[in-house]
Amino acid sequence: MTEPDAWFGVLGPLLIRRGGASGTEVAVDRPQRRTLVALLLLHANRVVSTEEIIDQLWGADPPATVRTQVHTLVSALRRTLPGGGRILRTESSGYRLELATAALDLLTFSEQLARARKADHAGDRTRAVAGYRAALRLWRDVPFAGIGAGFVDQARRSLTEKRLAATEQLIDLELADPSADPAGLVEELARLVEEHPLRSGLRQRLMLVLHRAGRPADAMAVYLRGRDLLADEHGLDPSPELDRLASRIEAADPSLDAPAVPRQLPYAAACFTGRTAELAALDALLDGGGEHPVAVVSGTGGVGKTAVATHWAHSVADRFDGGQLYVDLRGYSPEEPVPPAEALAGFLRALGVDGRGVPTDLAGRAALFQTMLSGRRLLVLLDNARDPEQVAPLLPPRPGPSVVVVTSRDRLDPLVAGGARHIGLDVLPPPESEALLRALIGERADAGAIAELARRCACLPLALRIAAERVAARPDTPLPELVTELADQRRAVHLLDTGDDPHSAVSAVFSWSYRQLTPAAARTMRLFGLHRGPSLDLAAVAALTGTSVERAREPVAELLRAHLVGEITEDRFTMHDLLRAWAGERAGAVDPAKARRAASARLFDHYRHGAAAAMDLLHPYERHQRPPVGGGAGAGPHAPVFGDVAAARRWLTAEIPNLVAAAGTGTDSAVIELSATVWRHLESSGRYDEADILAGLAATAARRRSDPTALAGALTVLGLICWRRNEHELAVSRLTEALAVYRKLGDVAGTAWTRLNLGVVYERTGRFDLAIEHLRDAQARYAELDDPIGQANALGNLGVVHEQTGNYMLAVELQKRSFALHLDADNPVGMANALGNVGIVHHRAGRHEHAGRCLRQALTLFGDIGDRAGEAEALGYLGAVLLALEERAAARERLEHGLAMAREIGNRRVLALILNGLGELSLATGDMDAALAAHTAALHHAAASGDREQRARADTALRVLR
Repeated sequence: MTEPDAWFGVLGPLLIRRGGASGTEVAVDRPQRRTLVALLLLHANRVVSTEEIIDQLWGADPPATVRTQVHTLVSALRRTLPGGGRILRTESSGYRLELATAALDLLTFSEQLARARKADHAGDRTRAVAGYRAALRLWRDVPFAGIGAGFVDQARRSLTEKRLAATEQLIDLELADPSADPAGLVEELARLVEEHPLRSGLRQRLMLVLHRAGRPADAMAVYLRGRDLLADEHGLDPSPELDRLASRIEAADPSLDAPAVPRQLPYAAACFTGRTAELAALDALLDGGGEHPVAVVSGTGGVGKTAVATHWAHSVADRFDGGQLYVDLRGYSPEEPVPPAEALAGFLRALGVDGRGVPTDLAGRAALFQTMLSGRRLLVLLDNARDPEQVAPLLPPRPGPSVVVVTSRDRLDPLVAGGARHIGLDVLPPPESEALLRALIGERADAGAIAELARRCACLPLALRIAAERVAARPDTPLPELVTELADQRRAVHLLDTGDDPHSAVSAVFSWSYRQLTPAAARTMRLFGLHRGPSLDLAAVAALTGTSVERAREPVAELLRAHLVGEITEDRFTMHDLLRAWAGERAGAVDPAKARRAASARLFDHYRHGAAAAMDLLHPYERHQRPPVGGGAGAGPHAPVFGDVAAARRWLTAEIPNLVAAAGTGTDSAVIELSATVWRHLESSGRYDEADILAGLAATAARRRSDPTALAGALTVLGLICWRRNEHELAVSRLTEALAVYRKLGDVAGTAWTRLNLGVVYERTGRFDLAIEHLRDAQARYAELDDPIGQANALGNLGVVHEQTGNYMLAVELQKRSFALHLDADNPVGMANALGNVGIVHHRAGRHEHAGRCLRQALTLFGDIGDRAGEAEALGYLGAVLLALEERAAARERLEHGLAMAREIGNRRVLALILNGLGELSLATGDMDAALAAHTAALHHAAASGDREQRARADTALRVLR
């Protein structure tokens, strides 16, 4: 929010500033004008009648020209005040000074005070204290100091009373906090008592604070001074309240001490790690207002629900002056769950109710619990709840200031529907898992072994802790050796069973939930265990189980409620690895091998058909180059259908890990088909690892099948991915091998494709003669095949070679020919590359305005088609163009955006390009250290990627800097 043009202060001497509270002071020198300003400010946003102005400024005997003088005063103020013509308005009966709350400290004080009181009334001590303190900080001195007028004197007294009342309310809140240090209040109260010696409330509070600080003699001295002052100067006796307080202090009345409150929180988990987002979600409960906030922390067994809840509860315990109540409801324990009546009895005793005073029935206990918590701010932690019925009687009264955190394996949807906040808990991210293991294991924490151990434990906190305990129990066995014992993940749950405590056995935790499932949900869970990918959407679950999407929905919903699967997004589900291993074992024990194979085949067919449909929308111009998709169960009623390109891209992006995982279970022909179908999307979206894995699997399958065409295709993709990774020598090796196969087969299209890619690699490594040779051959073969897309790609890359060698005119001509062919074929990928290349040529030729237009168009196209490598490179060149145009802020924005993208996809060539651009930008702004760091990093990436141009660019800059 921007500050107002004008700011006014009256909580002290009148102060007017231009440009907000920290702006330039504006002087209003004439007393009558200052008085009129004070009157208008006191009634800000209300009409002050002309008669009232006359009465307050001239009294009972105004001059005959008084109305003219009022008009003159107002006109002068409009000229003097910042924005006066806008904020000082003429109304039918007078004048109104129109101000935002932030423009006048008096309005801000009133608003802060109202918020503090609202929080105070709701029992939210923390927000109330913050509100009162914020309001009181606005005071600089006596209100309207230096202005003498009857209305000012009255306002001054009223405002001072409000200030003192707020101060007393603040001190009462501080005193109500058992954890507060009373000694910290002594100095402030002593000062206030000296300023307002006759104010009995302040003196009483100072006495109480001194008593609680262990200074009863000083407390009595404060009383005696007040009594003497009243008698000597006013002939009065102390108030009865002050006398009673003095008597109780003399008698050391224990009820004056800070009230005892329940502190039932269990010990927080040792070495707590991570969970930043979940803790932040719990922190948001503290802003719950009048309705008591409730959170349901849910997740599968062993995921760390109790650890998160108790860690957070300890961290905010001081925010709950009424204390903290805790109960383990044993909802999923081998023992019977705790009945609500039993839990209530424990709560009531903790709140001070004598055992005999606890009602005998559930309704009576619940009623008493509600009564005792009314107006009190407590934190109530209900751990391991079974169902909403177990929780409902244990909730504090509504509305009210207490906060409730419930942990459960169930989502407790009725509570969430009633307003509770749901916080789903998943396994720990790998870095946090490894940090937890290091903290638990100690000096034996070998980094590689720790990472592998975390992975084998599926990052499940319970498994991690049990594994760490097992490691600690065998101090003489090297950690890598212990990790090796966990290599077979399907045996992990057995190895992690401590054996002596059923609560610590991971397999038992899972089985408790599994035994309660319906047969359909149990079968869905078992088959889910056969899937090696990270997630399944509902259509994939339907394919896996051989049913319709609608029939698959209810078993999945049951698994979701039981937290045996987690929901990543709407209708997309996951199961962590230990659960999957356990479910897979159950499938092996229950489902026949034929049924398991059929389920896996249905899922793989589903992915093949979905990938083909998505690619037909994303890359329609290459449809003739992709293999036709055969039949199979994937073509059934749950086959993906995409309404537009964006939906196809979203599906592919979400399913890439699942496609790769499913490929490991497919037949050789199906794997070859899948790789040939999706490689273009993987390559253009920077998913090089997945492309490499699929093409590698396809190459292996092709060799096994003695399929040379499939082998050459897979090798070409592998070579292309190596080029994208800037592994140029390996790229040449794989592409050369593929070229030999295609030539032997007499495959003109395959030969053209491979020679095109070899030309690109040679261009990037500066071997321009070889690049031109391969690219011209490819262009001729594509012309022979009447393939306009192939011709356009060859022409575009020939244009890049000529741009690199300084032949800009020929380069632009070739790029324009390339763009025209891509445009005719409606190929956005080729259009984006051609536009980007034209922009680069214009930039090198010094035509920066033309360059910027081309690069912006290319950037838009790259973004539309999801080509992240192309997008990052276009950002790098656009940043350089903007720098040349002296648009430095815009240049930095583009370069930093591109840098983040290049780092994410690991493209070192583009990293070198962008870091050089940032170095040049830093040099232009005089930041030599930043320039040196950027160009040094660019040199490193250029050398690693074999990019001769960016290496030379970095070398040149570093010579200048050094």
